[in-house]
Amino acid sequence: MPVRLISLLVLPGFPLLLLWLLWSSYPVAILCARFQDLTQAVQSGLTLAFFTTPVLWKPEQIPADKHYLLSLNLLAAVLAVVREPLFGQPPALSSSATATEWVSATMVPARQPSSA
Repeated sequence: MPVRLISLLVLPGFPLLLLWLLWSSYPVAILCARFQDLTQAVQSGLTLAFFTTPVLWKPEQIPADKHYLLSLNLLAAVLAVVREPLFGQPPALSSSATATEWVSATMVPARQPSSA
C-alpha cells in the first residue's frame, strides 16, 4: 500500500502522543509506588478509558445526538491526531488543538512557592 501525503500527518501526531504518555505516566507511577492499592484503581480506570475511547470502534458509530460525548474524552482527541492520518483522513482541527493544549498543559510543571 503506497504512503499517501495525508498519512505523513502522523509524523507530528505520534511524538505528541508519546510526549503526553510519557509525562502523564510519571505522576501515576509515583503515586502507585507510594500507594500500592492505587494500582488496581489505575488498572480499572485504564480499562474503562480503553472501552470509552475509539480504539476498538469507529467514532462514526456513535449516534449524531451523542457525538458531543466524544469531544469530552481527552484521550480520544490525542488518539485522533494519530489515528485519522493512518486512515487517510486529516485530523479535525478541534482534536488537534485539544491534543496540543492537553499535552502542553501536562508538561508545564507546577510552580513551587518560594520560601521566605
